[in-house]
Amino acid sequence: MLSGRQYKLFAVSANREFLLLIKKYAEKCGFFASVQFAFHGGEALAQFEKIRPDIMIIDMILPVIDGLGVLEQIRDRGVKEKTKIIMISGVSEDFFIRRSFENGADYLLQKPIAYEAFVGRVRDLLEKDEIEERMVSFVDGESYLPIITKVLLSIGLSPDLKGYSYARMAIRLVLEDPSMLKSITGKLYGKIAEAFQTNTKCVERNIRHAIETAWNRGNITYIEELFGYTVDAEKGKPTNAAFIATVADYININLLRID
Repeated sequence: MLSGRQYKLFAVSANREFLLLIKKYAEKCGFFASVQFAFHGGEALAQFEKIRPDIMIIDMILPVIDGLGVLEQIRDRGVKEKTKIIMISGVSEDFFIRRSFENGADYLLQKPIAYEAFVGRVRDLLEKDEIEERMVSFVDGESYLPIITKVLLSIGLSPDLKGYSYARMAIRLVLEDPSMLKSITGKLYGKIAEAFQTNTKCVERNIRHAIETAWNRGNITYIEELFGYTVDAEKGKPTNAAFIATVADYININLLRID
């Protein structure tokens, strides 16, 4: 559940009817204090740093600079911060989906967009952000989460899947307390289920689905580097526990160690 905070929405599209629809949806769902628009990529970049929105909805096809170009520049400038970005697209090719996530999109919605899909995805992203604000911990002054995020994206886990968020929290918890691996179903899944207001079976099932998606569509070179023989077709994909343990161990040895 959202805390009752009021958020800022920034919508970018050359289609004014679409922007009016988004404004109507935003007003109907009731948790936005302001809704601001841009009509092309250049204007979006100029306004983004001034607005610092909580949610940005951006069309992939834009004049001046397309949606992917806007995301690339926001990423390169390091100004995304806590903004959650929803890319809007009329195409579903894997290349564009992958490039959207690589450049900072948190979710991708296909046109046409129904109100239920809009409010559901926006609520999911804002709730996830509020949860992550409470669960962030620090190592040597830096959060685990950006490190875990980098590894999961490199593997090919899709951020639009619930299992991505569950896996990310699971790895963070194991990095903090390796004994969690001794009680995956009860202790580890239990904490995740509590944070996301769901149940342990849902946590287990969604992490499994995220892993399967990564193995089918992810970066096989990076997967082989981390998991070795577990990518062998005859031996199958790693279990949830093996996946979480391997990624946590890799981060601990290669990315957190200070010699």
